[in-house]
Amino acid sequence: DGVDTEGGAASRGGALEHARARARDGVPRRSDVEEGGQRNRPGRSESTDCRGNMPVEVQSTMSTMSEPSHNPEQSDRSSTYSYKIDLQQWMMKDNTRLQQLMKALANRPWFKPTTAFDFDFWWGPVCDARGYDVHDKGNPQDVLEQSTKDFVAMNRFHKKSVDKAVNTKVLVAENLNEYASKLGVRFDWWPETIVFKNRGSMEIQLQAFREACKCCGQPSVGCGDVPNSMKGETWIVKGTSHGAKSIQLFDDCPSAEQFLVDNIDSDSWIAQKYITKPLLLDGRKFDCRAYVLVTAEPKIYLHREGFARVAMDSYSMDTLDRGIHLTNIDVQEKNDDWDMDSGKVNFEDLEKQMGRDDFKMDSILPKMQRILSEYFAAGNLDNLLQHSTPGSFYLFGVDFMFSEDLDVYFIEMNYSPGERGGLGFRLGKETNPYFEDLFDRMYEEMLQKAVDTQFPPPEGSVPPKPMHNFLEVSLVDLPAAAEEEHGKDIEDDKVQEKEEVAAEEEEEW
Repeated sequence: DGVDTEGGAASRGGALEHARARARDGVPRRSDVEEGGQRNRPGRSESTDCRGNMPVEVQSTMSTMSEPSHNPEQSDRSSTYSYKIDLQQWMMKDNTRLQQLMKALANRPWFKPTTAFDFDFWWGPVCDARGYDVHDKGNPQDVLEQSTKDFVAMNRFHKKSVDKAVNTKVLVAENLNEYASKLGVRFDWWPETIVFKNRGSMEIQLQAFREACKCCGQPSVGCGDVPNSMKGETWIVKGTSHGAKSIQLFDDCPSAEQFLVDNIDSDSWIAQKYITKPLLLDGRKFDCRAYVLVTAEPKIYLHREGFARVAMDSYSMDTLDRGIHLTNIDVQEKNDDWDMDSGKVNFEDLEKQMGRDDFKMDSILPKMQRILSEYFAAGNLDNLLQHSTPGSFYLFGVDFMFSEDLDVYFIEMNYSPGERGGLGFRLGKETNPYFEDLFDRMYEEMLQKAVDTQFPPPEGSVPPKPMHNFLEVSLVDLPAAAEEEHGKDIEDDKVQEKEEVAAEEEEEW
């Protein structure tokens, strides 16, 4: 399939075109195929159907789509491609994404559901096709091996690759730090971050942290120019394994150091300089959740719509109360004043409520695109595509923060953002119509970008109306950009030196 399973994509282009052609012609794989066109898969029945564990609303939707169409012309189209929903027990606790997907698939009558092995499109957010939990395996090659087709579109990258490129704070921080050090640059969107691995040398890690602590508020110590929003000795410490529950804030370095020493055996951690002067909304802290679609082609898209997660209490550095400083839904919902409407503000309303002439999402989105461009160019795209298949894609959540000077900071990217924090609603519960409509449109355009490009509508069919809310992110050449920036720094230093000499001569005269 043109994929080097040890080192990532090999000859991706030629294999991709070959696979697409075979898939569109309905040609089954020649290897490992039993008589009758089915593969030998011990222990798994072709008739397995996971609908029994699905909510009533979803069962109804799938049952309706499974029935043969009464329109002969539409029936012909529906036999062109097939899709497989492989959710199993996961459906009981998390079903919103499937609801969005089924609405988008309803716009494509040429896709039919199947429980067999002839699927062109596979969907399974948490468990892979063999039933392993994604945190244990999550290999897209396993999904591909389940189909008789050579090319399968799937919402799946390899879990180990996702951990390294997106999901695991320590691995992402380690990669960004190493890449920046190698180029001799500092990403202005990445707060200074020290990695503490529970298998690393604690003394070396503590020494790096102590050096970083010396820089707090003291640019003259040789630590470079510290942005105003990052001055002070406040640090935020995040664990790898426990989400918002693990996050702690410290207003002095010794306290943070002691916490890390006491807890290093239980987890790996990052210590990050805290943005002490964030942009506020009505005096309250917020961050922004955006959505990024990545395909194996590769293509990267940032959706122009998203929302702010707003803290309920007024912001203050006089206290390190988590409810004031952490905007995570899991933290904020413990506040008696919290509800989904007041805790989430869409980008359009955020711009209106901010009331600042210089705060416009049209000018902020390009900053987010630049950050994502540098983020993925810094080795993270290569890491993500390792062990992927040509049909892999995924919709990630990404969090940004703003300083009061409108500097944009990257906080983290999420492989599986929480449904209440990510999509904001569950089936069968009252929901905000705006967010329901937003994610209906987002999932529709996701299929347009990631699936329809590989499996175009058959001739004579009416495709969904094209959408253009996903903004393409172009990868920057970081080494070239770093070299250019380094040249500018040298020229700036020369100019500054000449100005200082001229000033001294004038003073002497």
